[in-house]
Parts: sequence; C-alpha cells; structure tokens
Amino acid sequence: MKPDQTIPALLQVFKTKPALFPAETLEKLDGTLDNLEGQHIYIVSKEIKDWLGKQNRQLKDTVSLFAQSFREIKGGRGGETGSDEMLLKKSFVELQEAVKDKLNA
Repeated sequence: MKPDQTIPALLQVFKTKPALFPAETLEKLDGTLDNLEGQHIYIVSKEIKDWLGKQNRQLKDTVSLFAQSFREIKGGRGGETGSDEMLLKKSFVELQEAVKDKLNA
C-alpha cells in the first residue's frame, strides 16, 4: 500500500495558510487528531482524509494541491514503505503539536 501524502500536506497548509483554519475548524481538527492517537498510520491517514472531505472547498483544494506536489517530488524515489510510514507518523505528531500550540496561544 502506497502511503498517502494528505498528512504532510495538511501540516504544510496549516503552517503556511493559517487563515484557512478558523477556530471552529481548528477545534474539530484537534478532536479528530486526539481520537486517532495510537492508531495505525494508514487508519490515521484515512480518517484525516475523511475529516478533510467535510471541510470547505478552499481548504480541501489547497491540501490537495500540496499533496499532489509532494507525490510528484517523491515520484522518482523507490518505495520505501517503512521510512514512508515513519515520515507520516512524524508529520502526524508534528500536526498534533502545531494544532495544540495554536489552540493554546
């Protein structure tokens, strides 16, 4: 199974386009991330994609563009599933921390 780039893309959009995350969206994202803690990264990825599917078009489109660019960048590399999973887990933890920091600011 090829790892999805939604998590790193969402993290990048969160960092670079904070206006796409009003307080209500931020709180929903935080709740979703909390519920996913300890789950397998592929389940986490699917649930984040499902959450994203319920968001406004601008956020969905922006994350989709970032994810596409990440796939194109990674396209030349061979599939290293183990290291890809580690990178996704790292992105998930970083996203969780960034959302918590923003909520507590």
